[in-house]
Amino acid sequence: MVCAQQSEPEFEFRRLKAASGRTVDGAEFSTQVYTSSDGVTLSVRVDTFKSSGLARRQLMKLVRGAKIIDRELKVDKSGKELQKQFITRFPSRRSDDASFGVLWTERAQLYSITASSLRHVLEFEKRFKP
Repeated sequence: MVCAQQSEPEFEFRRLKAASGRTVDGAEFSTQVYTSSDGVTLSVRVDTFKSSGLARRQLMKLVRGAKIIDRELKVDKSGKELQKQFITRFPSRRSDDASFGVLWTERAQLYSITASSLRHVLEFEKRFKP
């Protein structure tokens, strides 16, 4: 008989620093920087806007110019948009220096997780979003 075992997490993440404030547009934000057990640095940011429409507009500004790897839209039973999410690759002047991100909106909040490794971004997202 084979017993299913939960696998150990591939990486451990440790928070290095955190900050918060207001953008010039008046949105509140918080940002945290983490490092993984194998040395990759991740940045997590949450912006809170006055409306969900403003959050979605900012999301679309951020993904403009990025390569979209995947996208997902979650709606409620009436068809109202609840969450829009993009997995992206942000270009860099040096091809070996690109960054990856998972960006999504929930109500009036815009979330982003970015790092140089897509694998790390996706693993962190699993833990960040229950």
